[in-house]
Amino acid sequence: MLGGPTSTSQIEASTDSVALFAQADYALTDNLKLTAGLRYVEDDKDFELDFQRRTPIPLGPLTDRVQLANTFDEWTPRFGIDYNVDTTAFDSLLLYASAARGFKSGGFNGINITNANVARAPYGPETNWTYEVGAKMDLLDRTLRINAAAFQANIDDLALNATVEVLPGVFDFPVQNAGKATVQGLELESTWIATNNLTVFLNASFLDGKYDSLNPTSAPAVAQLPRVPGNNNRLGVKAEPPQLPTYTFTVGFDYSLPTSFGSFDIGSEWYRTDDYITSATNDFVVKAYDRFNGYIGVGIGEQWDVRLLARNIADERQVFVGSRGLGGFLLLPPRELLLTFSYKL
Repeated sequence: MLGGPTSTSQIEASTDSVALFAQADYALTDNLKLTAGLRYVEDDKDFELDFQRRTPIPLGPLTDRVQLANTFDEWTPRFGIDYNVDTTAFDSLLLYASAARGFKSGGFNGINITNANVARAPYGPETNWTYEVGAKMDLLDRTLRINAAAFQANIDDLALNATVEVLPGVFDFPVQNAGKATVQGLELESTWIATNNLTVFLNASFLDGKYDSLNPTSAPAVAQLPRVPGNNNRLGVKAEPPQLPTYTFTVGFDYSLPTSFGSFDIGSEWYRTDDYITSATNDFVVKAYDRFNGYIGVGIGEQWDVRLLARNIADERQVFVGSRGLGGFLLLPPRELLLTFSYKL
């Protein structure tokens, strides 16, 4: 930044974490199994910040010190049921359902650009209940495997990175507990052994989400308010949970040809994602993009393997996360070439 940084911070943070977990399976019949599990986690966190502002922004003292400590703990159960179906229509068919509670510990805001008051506002833990039903099946004499699942996550105190304008053209980036949200989706994984040498795969996901309620002071709640000249927090946009592309998929193949010295191997994959928003305020949209990867290699005997991998073959310079056009964005890596050697004992 021209003229030096707005501020500097020295941070010392530590976490002591303890977790206990137990799970039991019970077979009601040869085909039907019940599962119950319980996990306890406790995180003791300490945070210390020394803040020095280098520019004369009228937002508190030029130097400041923050010391915080907190303990976050939660019991998270899991319940499941599996049923192996006896049927001649499939080589194997497993149906399952599960319900589980998830927990992500709270923490402290270490990104303090303008003043240390951001650090004085820690964020709380995020919890959710996730419900899933699915099927795992083998078909065509076990040459085709398909796994499919539908899920719904009911999230409380969703923790999000926010962009907040504190003065005209001056921004802070706190983590906030935005509110309650529901995320649901479908996932598909399929692998087909087309021949002894060729395997084809397709993986896809479809996602959708919405806020059920919002903390009225959170960034996504304020961003919904009608625009006001000179106020870059009120954006007049619909609040939606970030990082939820409507669809993503990966399709590819692996081909291995036996040779006199071992094998010749080649493979490729195509990944595509739909548009998605990246920030809590729904004001930065990553446009749909593609990625092509591939490899070529040789197996020597049964132990040696030499492989040349290429990632992002088209060398696309693609933004995958960012916020509000402030220069705060990241690009996926450019084309990468990797040469690997492996030896199996």
